Amino acid sequence: MRDTGIGIAADRLDRLFKAFSQADTSTTRKYGGTGLGLVICDRLTKIMGGAMRVESEPGRGSTFHFTIRTQRAPMVPARRYLSSGLPELSHRRVLVVDDNPTNLQILAEQLRRWGLKPSTASTAEEAITRVERGEHFDLGLLDLHMPDTNGIALARRLRGIKNGAGLPLLLLSSSAAYEDDQAARALFEAVLTKPVKQSLLFDSVLETLSKGEKPGAAAEQGPVLDGGLARRLPLRILVAEDSVVNQKLMRAVLQKMGYAPDVAANGLEALDRLRAEPYDLVFMDLQMPEMDGLEATRRIVAEKGEARPVIVAMTANAMHGDRERCLEAGMDEYVSKPVLPEAIQNVIERFGPRGATRRRAPATAPSAPVLDQRALEELRLLDEPGQPSLMKELLRDYIAQAPGAIEQIKVLARNRDLAGLAQKAHKLNGSSVTFGARGVADVCARIETLAKEGTLAEPEALVSDLEARFAEARAELERVAAA
Repeated sequence: MRDTGIGIAADRLDRLFKAFSQADTSTTRKYGGTGLGLVICDRLTKIMGGAMRVESEPGRGSTFHFTIRTQRAPMVPARRYLSSGLPELSHRRVLVVDDNPTNLQILAEQLRRWGLKPSTASTAEEAITRVERGEHFDLGLLDLHMPDTNGIALARRLRGIKNGAGLPLLLLSSSAAYEDDQAARALFEAVLTKPVKQSLLFDSVLETLSKGEKPGAAAEQGPVLDGGLARRLPLRILVAEDSVVNQKLMRAVLQKMGYAPDVAANGLEALDRLRAEPYDLVFMDLQMPEMDGLEATRRIVAEKGEARPVIVAMTANAMHGDRERCLEAGMDEYVSKPVLPEAIQNVIERFGPRGATRRRAPATAPSAPVLDQRALEELRLLDEPGQPSLMKELLRDYIAQAPGAIEQIKVLARNRDLAGLAQKAHKLNGSSVTFGARGVADVCARIETLAKEGTLAEPEALVSDLEARFAEARAELERVAAA
């Protein structure tokens, strides 16, 4: 590191690495600061097995040197989902149906990178027409939440058409909710939650088009659990789950990350444990005997207030509206069963710091991040070296178009046009999820649900909340787009 300042006299160099100390102690010094920066750097290098030193000449400047000990990183196999031109996918035609133009563009670009030939439709009727007139497709990607005809209804209609009867289908959902009956689930090869990770989409597409035989699977590396996570985020974790099998599974996964979780068999037992001991994070099953997860959460919130732990819902019955009911009860997140180890780790990394802070200082607990960085990382994978950033272009489009959509939502709410309001909120929800603006998406989901149910009592408050959430997200997104 090179400091092009005035340099430091030799008799003052020893002050550099002392906290709250300045080499220049005069009251008229030109350069400010707390004197902590170099102290922190010095301690970090020592922790990493190294050292720090300085060479300085008055009038010329200073040069700082540091050494650290590192280990060679293991070789990681190339991620197949970043590859292009795979023979298993080459020239296979995919029908993508989504009412959100941004999502269509992103999905089409992802599929195109893998050598597929995507064909997009923004409505169910358009998709039906293209299949009826004889266009051949090898795979269909259907959005669940679309106006007029949703993805499940569209799949049923396709099954009644000669050219669509045997078409393999994947269902995409922004809320992880779909009809929980065997007939509906049998329509699809898989159900994927939006924003869909490229690796998961790749695996599902490849497996479907290969008829269950996924070449090169042995070369893939599955998700790696962080065995030191408990050291980085020391948390007291409680699992409220009535299934003995699921209890063992959750305990095994958490133990691999270094945690020693406690287990409660129902909501009443979970309450008793929380009254006796402080916990930072609770994985709460929704359907349990004696007291279900929603009621247990309501009582925890009533008793603990701001000092309550972070509560994450788990359920195998991913029905429409479940997420909203969980959030209204006071839960912080919602995951569908089977809960994958990677999902558990993601929840801990996202909410663990908040749970630990609640325990130490409830009044200053931080809120959830304004942006879901994982969604933005997925979009960055679309960028090509040496080419203008597609991610930034899409971000700028979203930033420019969202205020107009919010204004339309405000007008529709004021006019009590519930059908139009639900449709407009749904569209903004889809775009917001894609760009990681989870706060905006959550408010849109609440507006859409309440509008469809006809129970939107105070739309002005929700619209104000929507504007505030977008203002927060916009500032962060503009920084990303300008970087």
